Amino acid sequence: MLTRKNMHASVSTLLIVLTILCYSLTAKTTFAATTIPSGPSKLQVYISPPKVLADNSVYEVVYVQPQDANGNPARASEDVKVLLLSSKTDVGTVQPEVTIRKGETYAVAKFSTTFVAGTTTITAMAADSGYASGTATITTVGPSKLAFYAVPPVLPVPLSSAEEREYPVIIVQLLDANDNPAKAPKGGVEVMLYSSNTTVGTVTDKVVIKEGEDFAVANATFYPTYSPGSTTIVAATSGLKSDPKETQKTITTMAIKGQSLLFMLLHRSFSQTVTLMSPL
Repeated sequence: MLTRKNMHASVSTLLIVLTILCYSLTAKTTFAATTIPSGPSKLQVYISPPKVLADNSVYEVVYVQPQDANGNPARASEDVKVLLLSSKTDVGTVQPEVTIRKGETYAVAKFSTTFVAGTTTITAMAADSGYASGTATITTVGPSKLAFYAVPPVLPVPLSSAEEREYPVIIVQLLDANDNPAKAPKGGVEVMLYSSNTTVGTVTDKVVIKEGEDFAVANATFYPTYSPGSTTIVAATSGLKSDPKETQKTITTMAIKGQSLLFMLLHRSFSQTVTLMSPL
């Protein structure tokens, strides 16, 4: 039999159960709401490609993107002015500012290199929008190897000391890792040259590939001789790769119609070997 006391107990129990259910639903709803990002909260900087040549040129390689708290791309709710800085301006400078337009998810800025190879950090800031700043590094690459050439392929060897003269036939060139011409960094690149047999011929002792240039020309002088002989002309510089097997050419003299002619055979060589033969 349902009494007033039993009814009161049942109602109390029902109220307790409903209270627990409401609390549980409220807690779950509140927890779910906190996982939904409210929009852009930070800036992310990307550099693509991450390496460029140290050639005093301008590259559009700096990408700035607004992201939400979970690192997902987020559209700008308004025009966002982003300030950009480079930590090492001797390596390169970045466009001072770029604007991410309303509704866009990124903007691209320009990076200007110098003739100094190195790594610098790019920082993006948007203080007016309250976004957290972002950073990324970019590396500029200079020359990595030295090439050595001798042209033109044919030169007369003097028959007497009165006919001795300098020939601008030795060319040294800077190359990058892909064998493309590379420009000399700030201060230039000094290349040392020497001849192993100075009785046959000599070469300018050093030549400088000037800043911003990729090659330089040196002079060689060959002397009259009446017996076979040879000299090896060698180029060397610090900090660059040089493999004799990759850049070798042999310089040979042959007697034609009573005169010796200097033939520069186009074989690849870092060392230039000069062989002299007696004239007819």
